[in-house]
Amino acid sequence: ELQLIVGLYQFGTNNRLRTDQGLELALLTPLQLEAIPGALPNPVVVNFGNEVELVGFSIEPRRARPGEMVELTLYWQALRPQTNNYTFFAQVVGDWGGANERYAAADVAPALATSTWAVGEVQTITLPLTLRPDTPAEAYPIIIGLYTQGPDGSFNNVQRVDERGRILNEAFLNLTHIRVDS
Repeated sequence: ELQLIVGLYQFGTNNRLRTDQGLELALLTPLQLEAIPGALPNPVVVNFGNEVELVGFSIEPRRARPGEMVELTLYWQALRPQTNNYTFFAQVVGDWGGANERYAAADVAPALATSTWAVGEVQTITLPLTLRPDTPAEAYPIIIGLYTQGPDGSFNNVQRVDERGRILNEAFLNLTHIRVDS
């Protein structure tokens, strides 16, 4: 649920005008946030390495409290026959005091190995994101991506590819935001 809030200010001085109750803002109405219509929730087209494509996502709930779990569901499809088995990740991140903080993270290998995925068939990956108990109240981005792990334990992130076929120097996608309440 979103809130439509308005306020007025005096042009030239930028002084905020107050209501009879002394408030600077007024809540007009709550608005329901709904998924983009389509066969899948929130349809998107995001290419990772010309290997797999993110085609939709859902997240429940969109608002949570510290310590609670948010369930992120991603819908993927193979763009060509797969030779790798990928691990998918999601993180709730913030920038506090100049350092990147991870307030929740999940890495999962799908039950059906990606090397067995049929080209074009939609596959569902669910990532449970449990917020740290010390997560400050704020809106946070959720980033996602995928990787393979080398025999030496190294992580090989799959780079995104833009609509013109150029490989981007970005191994993750800023997918959406969630609100953490205190």
